[in-house]
Amino acid sequence: MARLMESRGYFATGLNEILRESATPRGSLYYHFPGGKEELAIAAIRETASNMAERTRAMLFGLDPAAAIESFIAEIARHVTETAGQAGGLIAAVAIESSSTSPRLSEECCLAYVKLREAFQKPLEETGIEAEQAEELATFIVAAVEGAIILARTERGPRVMRLVGRQLAALVSQALLAAHAKNRGPAM
Repeated sequence: MARLMESRGYFATGLNEILRESATPRGSLYYHFPGGKEELAIAAIRETASNMAERTRAMLFGLDPAAAIESFIAEIARHVTETAGQAGGLIAAVAIESSSTSPRLSEECCLAYVKLREAFQKPLEETGIEAEQAEELATFIVAAVEGAIILARTERGPRVMRLVGRQLAALVSQALLAAHAKNRGPAM
């Protein structure tokens, strides 16, 4: 479901296509997902957000956050490029489509973005960046990455993602330098 929604969007992904791709009988789908396609989409969004948040936390653990973020974005850029712009940005694809048509999907996308933001925010706080600034920076990172994915898919290439990766790395480096200077206090 996630792969199909990522490449085609929520509304263009038909239930018959989902059943065919997954080799799942219709009865099994409704047994596990009584809400049908919408409930299945919610499960795919949750799984995607959890996986991305876990990869983000693991990537940032004990590393230079600026370099780690740039590397993470480069990994996404490779994925977008390898799929000729057909993959990347599942949450954005569903969020854009569902914002005015499905409150449940829209809310799930919102929760997914909160989970991703927190995955960046906590490690940034652990490096000494104050909580409010870490939250703003994490929100900006998620927004920039999602926007870059959309542009990279449109261009069918990694140029924009690489540019965003470099700029976010520079921004995080500046924030870390400022936090460390503030924590040291004035020189005696």
